[in-house]
Formats: sequence, structure tokens, C-alpha cells
Amino acid sequence: MSKKDAHTFFLNVALESMEGVLQKRFVEGKTGPLGGTVIPNLKAKAAGLIVTPSKAAPNMAAKMAESMPQKMREKGISAAARVRLVQGPVFVIEVTVKEVSLDMITSKLEAAKPNTKPLIDCLLGCISSDMKVRIQEELLASKIAAKMAETMGAQIEAQTAEQGVVAKARGLSKSEEGPYLLDVLEAYAK
Repeated sequence: MSKKDAHTFFLNVALESMEGVLQKRFVEGKTGPLGGTVIPNLKAKAAGLIVTPSKAAPNMAAKMAESMPQKMREKGISAAARVRLVQGPVFVIEVTVKEVSLDMITSKLEAAKPNTKPLIDCLLGCISSDMKVRIQEELLASKIAAKMAETMGAQIEAQTAEQGVVAKARGLSKSEEGPYLLDVLEAYAK
């Protein structure tokens, strides 16, 4: 596995339903002529025939890939994201962690264990600037990418659920991606 592969993972997202989005858009807070929600419910059902997971996937994939680097930057992570595949309701975003801020890591360590600050300062003072760059770009980037691959699927599922989208999401390493993706695409082809 190359160094870049260690910093890269694939976020696989399969959209299952857009009904919650449509329900929010057409029903919440709206009532029909007799106080019911008949007309808005009919609008939501009709829109559900038009806005399908397969039709929403390309736009959702592009928006996710565009917003991910900024969200990660706010956490001290320099990353790139690009859409690699959109097939029906399934899309894959390739995420590459370029660098992780040592300051962010040390801040988290200091917050968790305040008495570690002198030790961290001493260790960082003994490391050359070239070594610090290697730690940020190689060691920390690969560790953070692996951790993000583990946790990002559940985060994406929760975020999409808040928007009314039912989705299954999973982050995988390059070596795991191929077999998983074939299984998913085969299941959606049926």
C-alpha cells in the first residue's frame, strides 16, 4: 500500500428514501381546507414519484464532496474529496487526508489531560521541523483517515436523517472498497 493509499478512504452512500425531505417540504406546518393535510400529502406523494434517490444522488454527492474539505479544515484537517462514482442511488466519494495539524492534536490532548502540556511541549521542542511535517503529513494523516473511515458512515446517516433522507453510509479503505462496492451495486441492480 502506498503512502497516499494510507491517507485515503472511500465514503459509500446508498440513498434509500427521499420521502422525509418531501414530507418536510410539503406537509409540515401546512393544513388542508378542513384542517387536514390531504392536499400537502398528495403533493408529497406526487413529488416522491419525481424526486427519487437515483435522481437525488448526483446532486447530493457533489454537495457532500464540495463541503467535506471545509468541514474538516475547521477541525484542523487538510483534506480533498471528490466524487468517484454515481450509479443509481449509490455514490462514492474519495477522501484523502493531506495533513493533520499538530496544534489540533496537542490541544485535544491538553484538554483531555491538562497535566500533559509540559511533556508535549518538551517532546515537540525536541523534534525538528522536518520531522513535524512528516508526522502531520504521514503518521497523523493515515491515523485520522482510518478513524474517519470507521466513523463517518454513521455521521453521514445521522446528518441525512435530519434532512429527511434515509441513507446507508460506510467508509472503507482502498483494499476494502472493491468487493464492498460490487456487492452493493449488485444488490441495487436486482
